[in-house]
Amino acid sequence: MATENREKSSRKDVGGLIIASLFILIAVVMLWDTTNMMDSDSYVFPRAVAIVMIALNILLIFRMLTKRITAEEKKEAPDASSVRRVALIIGMLFSCVLMSYLGFFVSAIITFLLLIRVSMYDEWTVTRKLLYPAVALALVTGFYLLFSEILLVPLPTSTVF
Repeated sequence: MATENREKSSRKDVGGLIIASLFILIAVVMLWDTTNMMDSDSYVFPRAVAIVMIALNILLIFRMLTKRITAEEKKEAPDASSVRRVALIIGMLFSCVLMSYLGFFVSAIITFLLLIRVSMYDEWTVTRKLLYPAVALALVTGFYLLFSEILLVPLPTSTVF
């Protein structure tokens, strides 16, 4: 029985290792792609993101290879489902389409609220119903102001309004 528990706890997350390796490969391609950029303003941010991606995924792979996974850690959350996962992906794709019509700010708020609704496992209490939209509005507004006013990044504008 002890051997059986040991075998179960020593299995590694193969899917996680593959995805982390894939992200390292994507980051390497990102780094290579920035070698054609002449202006330092163009390549600093993508290179920084790629380097952080590589470093974090190497740490993740190291953690996955050295940490034992117990049977309890391997269990999924009780409400986890493939439908919920697919809905999150569709929500992100919906955001891309919506952004070209409603602009960054409005589509980001709608998408944020939609994704909160889809990914919420716990019961919706009155506090959460009031707090989550307020936090979503504050975060989206903060990022909008950061990118549009401070970093001067051109964001998609609305074609409807």
